[in-house]
Order: sequence, then structure tokens, then C-alpha cells
Amino acid sequence: MRTPLAAVLGYAQLLELSEKHTLDATQRAWVRDVLKAGNHLQQVVEELMDLSLIEAGQLKLVLEPVNLEALLGEVLRMIEGPVEARSLAVSVDLDDVQGDILADSKRLRQVLLNLLGNAAKYTAVDGRIAVTVRRVAQPSGPALQVDVSDNGCGISEADLKHLFEPFNRFGQDRGTVPGTGIGLVISRRLIEAMGGQLTATSEVGVGTTFSFTLRTQLDRLTVSHGPVSA
Repeated sequence: MRTPLAAVLGYAQLLELSEKHTLDATQRAWVRDVLKAGNHLQQVVEELMDLSLIEAGQLKLVLEPVNLEALLGEVLRMIEGPVEARSLAVSVDLDDVQGDILADSKRLRQVLLNLLGNAAKYTAVDGRIAVTVRRVAQPSGPALQVDVSDNGCGISEADLKHLFEPFNRFGQDRGTVPGTGIGLVISRRLIEAMGGQLTATSEVGVGTTFSFTLRTQLDRLTVSHGPVSA
């Protein structure tokens, strides 16, 4: 699917960059719609491929020390657009945490981008997003816990039980907020693959908090992770 999709997006981008006299206003709007739909489909394809790799036990991770503060800063810059568009207040509290977290940097970036991106999409205008990092003790050793909280509409107790089911968007697929219903499933399984846990708590009308923990050991290893049940 990637090859024909890349061709569609490539030609649509060329049309978008063409001289203004080549297309009229209506045709240029059509091109923008093609690009929007194509980019959404590309996201679906990428997430389905990730999920299939995890289910097939072919996901390879390189766990190494990752500077969490720097990675958080990078991800927050990536979501500046929706944050500014909705006038959201974003706070980060590292609680004087120093040192690194043991993770695959690419996959941890993917998890943080999903959690913070969702918070930005589903929090009302002028809302708040808070990221809190603190040290916790686990049987496997010292770890960091990362909480991503918002004061959005919240999730009911009944829906919360099904939050990590693939393609379940709780009716949002009929709304205006884009999404695939796969991102949270992948995020949980990636965190599990890196030796941690991802959970969610929520209250309707108050907001939602996603929390995950990862170890802070500094040993370096490569792992191949098999299927994990949600």
C-alpha cells in the first residue's frame, strides 16, 4: 500500500505547489482534501504495520539511556501547532529528576507524541495539559513514572474498560477529530515491550491522565518482543 499511496501524495503535492493559474480555487481545495485524506491513510498504514510487527513478534527495540527532558522538549515542539491553535496551557514538572530513562528513543518518542497529541486534540480551547515525571521504586529496580494529564471532557468508567481496544474511538470516528483508534493500543504495547506499563485514569467532566513507567537502568541491550495482550 505504501508505494501507490506515495505516488498519490507525491502528485498531489506537485499540484499544490503548481502555479496559481494552473488550478482554480475549487480545484486547489480538492487537492488539499486529497492531501488531508492521503496523509490520514498514511498514518493508518504505518500504525497497522507497527501493530502487525508487534503481533508477529518481529518488533526489534534497542534499549539505551535516553534523556527524557530533551525528548519531551522535542515532542512538545512537534505539537506546538494544535497547542497554539487551541490556546492550551502546557506545563512540565520534572520534580528535580536527573539522569536517563531506559528506552528505545524512537519508540518512546512515538508514545509521547501519541499521548500529548491526543491531549492536544481532545482538550477544549483554553484547557490545560500537564506532564509530570517522578522517581518510583519497582521490584525490578528504580524507574521513572510519566503522567500526561488534561482537563478535557474525560472518559466514562464503562468506556475506560475498552480504551486500549483496537479501532475503538467511542463515536469520535463520526466527529471532526482525526484518528485511527490504534495509537493507544500501540503505545501500551510499546511501553510493555520496553519493560514498563501504561495505564489510564479518567473522570467525566474533569479530565484524563495517562501514566507509564520505565526503568532507569543503564545497561544496553537489544530485544525482540513477541505478542502482548492488551
